[in-house]
Amino acid sequence: MPKRTNELYQFNIDKKRIKYVNHISTFETMSNELIMELFEYFDLYSLYLTFYSLNSRFNSIICYCQVHVNLDKIDPLYFTSFIGNFIYSNIDKGRICSLQSSMSHQITVLVNDIVMDRFILLRSLTLARCSIDLVIQILNRIEKSTLERISITSCKRFIGRKYSLTQHLLSAERHPSLRSINLRLCARGLVSLTDVEITTQTLNRLEYLSLDKPSEIEDLLHILDLLPNLQSLNSIINNLTDPFLLSIQVKQCLLLSRLTLTSSIIQISTLEYLLKLFPNIMYLYLDFSSRSSKLIDSQYWIDLFEKMHLLRRVYIRISIPLFQTTLSHEQVRDRVKLFKRPWFFTRNLINRMHTIRIIINGIK
Repeated sequence: MPKRTNELYQFNIDKKRIKYVNHISTFETMSNELIMELFEYFDLYSLYLTFYSLNSRFNSIICYCQVHVNLDKIDPLYFTSFIGNFIYSNIDKGRICSLQSSMSHQITVLVNDIVMDRFILLRSLTLARCSIDLVIQILNRIEKSTLERISITSCKRFIGRKYSLTQHLLSAERHPSLRSINLRLCARGLVSLTDVEITTQTLNRLEYLSLDKPSEIEDLLHILDLLPNLQSLNSIINNLTDPFLLSIQVKQCLLLSRLTLTSSIIQISTLEYLLKLFPNIMYLYLDFSSRSSKLIDSQYWIDLFEKMHLLRRVYIRISIPLFQTTLSHEQVRDRVKLFKRPWFFTRNLINRMHTIRIIINGIK
């Protein structure tokens, strides 16, 4: 009986081992096309450490698929040898579709090396914590007609250096294929819509625009005429109290579905006018200060939301100084509680430094 048990036990072990071996070999039996599609989700250095030198087939796949290069993931001890030897010798021009880096010395080494020729056909560029001079050098080296997405954060400006990133990027002549622009935490003067020259040419492909520096609302509205296919807008506005905006003839942005606006102060008439310009909004995010107690009225917002038939998600953060209203803290709290269906609201009320901050998060 014990012998019989041992045989069965050994048989089960062998059966599991066969299944395990078959499971391991499944990946290598995939087609080259499928493996290349999978590899496009990983950065080049990770693929190099994991699959390169495994066999000649994987070596060829890595060298001929569309790859992403994240300089931050490369070991500093092997940085120069990896980009100077492996990338320059094995990766053809046009195979690198995106570049990402948050270390200025890496960009400095790359832009001054001959291996930069392998990066001239980028479709996506993400840079952080670098100077404007390095950004200019990179933009001048890559092919402008292929660039589709650009994200620049924490960009510094040298004293005396005058350069506008928005004026450079919002140009149909320079970057006709741009679909996404994200400029965050950049130095003052680098991001400004005032310097953008209004021309008859439009950025027909731009779908996403995010700017974190204050802009005048009239400059923003003029820029929207250049972006007929814009779907998402994230911007900071100096104020939304200009009465002359109601007389400006601006085309409706029918494709815009996501709107994020931050303003120091807002006027009800101006807010309503802006929302009429974007009738097909699905996601609305507002962050502003106000002196009007009407904005605390839940029925006002419910009536406003009902006019926006496609609206599905709202996030509103209002800051109201108590001494500028006739309402007490208890009255404000009672008004906030009145937000009701067909929306599902979560509410938060913060009383700090004689200022009430109301956060309303709603899902239809």
